[in-house]
Amino acid sequence: MKLSQFIQGGEGQTVEFKTSLAERDDGTHTLVAFANSFGGKLLFGVGNDGTEKGVTVGENTIEELANYIKQHTYPTLPVSIDHFSSNEGDNKVIVVEVEEDTPPLTGVYLYSSEPIDNARRVDARRLQAYRRVGRVTQKENFMRMRPERPTDPLVVLGLEGRGVSRGKSFPTQFGGIIRLQEESRPIYDVAIALDPPIGKGGWRLEHIPHDIRREFDFTFECRDEAPNGPVWLVATYNDDAGLGWEARRQLEVFEEGGGEKRTSVLAGARFIRRIIQFPPKME
Repeated sequence: MKLSQFIQGGEGQTVEFKTSLAERDDGTHTLVAFANSFGGKLLFGVGNDGTEKGVTVGENTIEELANYIKQHTYPTLPVSIDHFSSNEGDNKVIVVEVEEDTPPLTGVYLYSSEPIDNARRVDARRLQAYRRVGRVTQKENFMRMRPERPTDPLVVLGLEGRGVSRGKSFPTQFGGIIRLQEESRPIYDVAIALDPPIGKGGWRLEHIPHDIRREFDFTFECRDEAPNGPVWLVATYNDDAGLGWEARRQLEVFEEGGGEKRTSVLAGARFIRRIIQFPPKME
């Protein structure tokens, strides 16, 4: 099919137009969405109405565009880039194509607003997933898009009973447990903390299982004051694949009846598990 005939088909599920290379940021969102959906083609130098405007293509234009896409996607988005004559003199229409794909470690492709440092672990909380829905590129929670992997750790995080009811506003002491399920792969560099950090304590261990054990307890000594907002029990750890994880259990605080005001803390129903770090990007 000729380029002009392709453009006449208009934008859709697998096609989007950008007037100029100044829109390469939004264009990269779209390419990530294409890869996470059904693949697609992004055309630079074409207006939303299908008018060919073209862009200036210099000696390094294509290479610079390819490097921009590489620096702002995790893992690197595999694209092909070509350019064609337009109806606007020497200007060209640049066509960037990406196939539908599921990368093995992340499960989805992600966009970074800042260039990614290949020498460092990547903060997953600074990345954004996109999906293509009709003609719309929309943001998605990448953990909901990502399929489960056999190496994903299965962690249980909770409290021992009801905690200890000693505080007037918040329990001054309570204990918890972290347990690795039998079918789970090991976890490493394990740390337990409170968010916000309203007390002392917590716990650290190099790995679980440790000396065969898969369950460990820990204790927090907390300030006798009510926190502003919810309190979370947070565990961070790494897995066999080099992913950094965070598990969060919201704590529920309530007053007990009786003469003296007492409070207790329970493990709430709200539990969040997410990836927070990826390995350094492969060249």
